[in-house]
Amino acid sequence: MKTSPLFLAAASALVLASCGCRVRVDCDPPDARILIDGQELRSGSSVSLPSRAIKIQASRRGYKSLALTRRAKAIFGAEEIPLQLERESYDVVVELIPASASIGIDGSPLGTAPFKGRLDYGPHAAEASAIGKPKQAWSFEVTCPGQYVFRLQKEPSPAARPLGVLPCGPAPKQVAFAPDGGALFVSLLSGDGFDVIDLSSRAASRVSVPGYGKDQGFVEGIFPAGTSTFLVSQMSRDAIHEFALSAGAAPRYLRSMNSYGDWTKVIAYEPKTRRLAASNWISDDVTILDYDGGRLIERLEGLPTPRGLAWSPDGSHLYIASYGGGGLFRFDGSGWRQDGHLSRPGSALRHLVLDASGSTLYVSDMMNREAIEVDAATLSIKRIFRTGSNPNTIALSPDGRILAVSCRGPNNPLGYIERSREPGEVLLFDLGSGELVASIEGGAQPTGLDISRDGRLLAFSNFQDANVELYDISALERAAATEASARRPGF
Repeated sequence: MKTSPLFLAAASALVLASCGCRVRVDCDPPDARILIDGQELRSGSSVSLPSRAIKIQASRRGYKSLALTRRAKAIFGAEEIPLQLERESYDVVVELIPASASIGIDGSPLGTAPFKGRLDYGPHAAEASAIGKPKQAWSFEVTCPGQYVFRLQKEPSPAARPLGVLPCGPAPKQVAFAPDGGALFVSLLSGDGFDVIDLSSRAASRVSVPGYGKDQGFVEGIFPAGTSTFLVSQMSRDAIHEFALSAGAAPRYLRSMNSYGDWTKVIAYEPKTRRLAASNWISDDVTILDYDGGRLIERLEGLPTPRGLAWSPDGSHLYIASYGGGGLFRFDGSGWRQDGHLSRPGSALRHLVLDASGSTLYVSDMMNREAIEVDAATLSIKRIFRTGSNPNTIALSPDGRILAVSCRGPNNPLGYIERSREPGEVLLFDLGSGELVASIEGGAQPTGLDISRDGRLLAFSNFQDANVELYDISALERAAATEASARRPGF
């Protein structure tokens, strides 16, 4: 007996229906985590299942999680399942500096700041205006409930997109991006340790130093290369404190080391020989320590109020900026012989950084309102960049194209420790052209400064305001890279 085609098709469909299925999921947002019967699946891809009963879960930060069960209907081909996650919305307050500015969000004028209401997770467009400042617009991300504060600029630059002003503890002296870029470590001169600001939640948590915090005076912090630790100096106790770092956990106190100096400021780590250098403001020396054991290896004496430090990439030399002596010194890292000196009478050299190649140094001169570019081999001056009043910390972008300088601003006539009457600024220079490409107005005494390891973010502390400002400078990085390509032979 001959079987009809219709019967065969029906039988095939029956067999398929009683077996498994193939499922394809397209999700918005596409980076959501998708689980199909417990198997992880990327949006836009497909998976074969042994059953036609499908259990789906989808989740992403900032969106409401979704869970559903359905039975596959497609007999031939993949079962197409579109998913749309709903954004979370949060209670937020959006404040502006100055407080009297007017604000609009997502195209709707809202009157005088602050704005108080609910906003969806994700990007929003803001615009604002204030007396004495041009109208300006920017985008910002809402990532959690809470307060979002932005400073209006006298000369807004598209190269520096504001991400917010974040409160922290008293007298933030330095800021340092964690190696993974997810947090800022802020050393507190008038606090009992340092703050860690989570950049996702925008919240600061205090890490106190057991037995030392009551004496305050925490100055500079570093993340030693090749370790999972954070070191912070404390000038009031002539100590260096070490904390262990692990994902998802607060820094854990490990130990405290004697710096063997008086009023320790900057610390620098040399990974090849695992040595620490510490500049000691009052004892006029730099001490060299064994990182593992904390013992004193060498003392470099006769350096008037030393501050800035940098090791050469190969560990063969140590560079030292003398604030009180107006000089830049180079010491051989094996015999500790001084083998180079740049004299700058009438200067106050504060901070220095060395580029990745080890060929060029950048030094801030607080007295003369300058940042100096120096040939590391000859210790001769190559270029001078004019800055604002009292240039403090400087930072190089990871690709070496951008130089950032924090300028504390004019001192109060009653003394530099009194509250500044004028705001300071952070200046960004393109090292290819030598031009100033952005000026960011800060608060009272911008001091600490850092650029994230991916070159995307810039942060600086306002010493007298107890806060940190965060900016996206990725557009500036891209522009500098494009200009550098254009200058190459053949372009």
